[in-house]
Amino acid sequence: MENILHLSDIHFGRNYPEYGEKDTFEDKDKILDELIKCIASIETDKRPKHIVVTGDVAWRGKEKDFDEAYQWFNRLLKATGLNGKDITFCVGNHDLNWNYVCANRDLKDRDIERIDRIYDYDCVHEMEMPIHEYERFCEKIGMEPFKYPLNGKMEYSYSVGYKDVLLSGNEVRFLAFNTALLSCLPGIKADKMWIGQAQVKSLLKYGVLSKENGPYSIALFHHAERFLAPEEICEYDGRIATLPMLRNYVNLILCGHTETGGRPVLQEQCGGGKLLTGGAAYFSDVHPNGFSMIYIDSNKKTMDFDPYTFDGKWKKYDYESNEFEIEKIEELPELGEIKEHCKFIVNGINDPEKKYEILMKRVSLFKDEKNGQILRFNNRKEVTREFDIECVIKVDNMIDVQVKDALRIKRKCSKRLESEKFFYFLSKLFQSEDLAKITVVSETGNVILSGNMRKRKIEPDKFGIEFLEKVIKIEKFYGVKFYLPDDVYVDDVEKVDILLKLIDNGYITEEDYEKIRIKNVLPYPFSNKETAEELNEQASRLNKFCFVHEGQFFCELFGANFSLGTMEVIAGAYQIDREDLIHKIETFRDGDLRACILKENEKVRTYLAKEEALEKVKERIGSEFSSIAKKEKREEQMKIKFGWIYEK
Repeated sequence: MENILHLSDIHFGRNYPEYGEKDTFEDKDKILDELIKCIASIETDKRPKHIVVTGDVAWRGKEKDFDEAYQWFNRLLKATGLNGKDITFCVGNHDLNWNYVCANRDLKDRDIERIDRIYDYDCVHEMEMPIHEYERFCEKIGMEPFKYPLNGKMEYSYSVGYKDVLLSGNEVRFLAFNTALLSCLPGIKADKMWIGQAQVKSLLKYGVLSKENGPYSIALFHHAERFLAPEEICEYDGRIATLPMLRNYVNLILCGHTETGGRPVLQEQCGGGKLLTGGAAYFSDVHPNGFSMIYIDSNKKTMDFDPYTFDGKWKKYDYESNEFEIEKIEELPELGEIKEHCKFIVNGINDPEKKYEILMKRVSLFKDEKNGQILRFNNRKEVTREFDIECVIKVDNMIDVQVKDALRIKRKCSKRLESEKFFYFLSKLFQSEDLAKITVVSETGNVILSGNMRKRKIEPDKFGIEFLEKVIKIEKFYGVKFYLPDDVYVDDVEKVDILLKLIDNGYITEEDYEKIRIKNVLPYPFSNKETAEELNEQASRLNKFCFVHEGQFFCELFGANFSLGTMEVIAGAYQIDREDLIHKIETFRDGDLRACILKENEKVRTYLAKEEALEKVKERIGSEFSSIAKKEKREEQMKIKFGWIYEK
């Protein structure tokens, strides 16, 4: 039996103050010391004969990170009676030093053909400058390098290739792939990494990967399947996917990067090798840190593993801790289901014309034998119901009724409105009567049940109904759906009223919403002398100007951001500082960009208006003004924000 210790994601250096990681690291040394003790105490026949680390030895790929890692791994090797040749590393994204020079910085994640060429053994070293410190670490600790075929000869590497390791008299073949190779490039999406199809094909070409009776083969790379580029997992545009191809020729794949604790994830592919994803051996004190012992029977080509986890102390993963005590769900025997639609009707006893009806599409009847053969009735099988209605029919013709909002509609405005209307009806009914009559009638006229409900204390809430009606009007007008919060505040009510004024009047001004206000001094840019002269000529006749700006406006309400459409901002009246403008005209030179100053003439009023309301706004401002339209081809620089109403 070949016993392999699988570690991943130890992140030496993550706790260094200069890296600024906000986490808990006070027990780091203790946890890592006890990890070594735990591994050394494993029963003799299950102790590791080889150690595999699937990346992220370091945190920033710096010399200081790897110096600490070197000290710890030497202690681990000593405790397990192993040496540097008995340990194998592969590269993780945190093992790269991003400060080192890196080629192909213009590479994009859609340049698939180019990525495949970069991963060719001929080209891969163009990208390996960032793993300089990682390679020095592997050399220092004495790791046996991988080898790979290059131009008919063998080349050697600490990051890619293969090597055969003799364990208990049997060979195990390790194959390394650097999924972190491109992770420091700005155009490559984080956690959408590549295995290296060119390398897999090269190993197939030279018979290193084979379905024949070769040694038990284990592929190593850092990024688990869900962190690979889609093209590495599934076939696109006739390009075979790398991961399924590799799994066809290996017995096991070991990887990491998930940083999850507890039991590692084991995947199997029909006709292909298994894939075991390890969690972080150390991420922080509070993280569910873990590792695995893997047991391989090379002759039978089978594997098994024991996961270990840290829960105050290192121990073998406890499967029983994840078992739950099964609780019984109370279910009454169903007497039957009424197939017809029914109406749940609440009437006044003294005034039958006072009534409220709720449509029910599925109704079930039950017998509660434990409580004196009484009948129960509910509509829970109606998935799209607005109300949960449950009735208990007593022998004295009284009915205990529970009517409450169905959970799925609790935050929907239109559904909440119906709920508010129903409970408002009940509150008004019980102000004048002590009893209400309950009747359930099928659509064919059959009375399913009939009885009386005693008076309940319900506070009337007319405001809630009126508010919801306003919100629904906004939903319909702007084509939006709100998810109502549990509590509605004064600010929310104000926003709703402002939007309704905008809908009804076509405009709002600072009287409606005080934040709608353009500054009392406006620079008006001009880039040619003719524009300035025209402004001066207008001002000489009537120095009363209106500022107009058109834009696409949005607003935020109840967490939803939606468009108000094309809106006009109109502000007036302003006057031009003519003395300043004349000076700028006289000193104007070709290529200048100057600005005249617009100052308040009288109290400036700002309007936010729909296009169809412009004439109405002009009437309110007054017809005697000179109009300045948009800011001379610079309107794209003007993004107006009126608090929760803003130009996008």
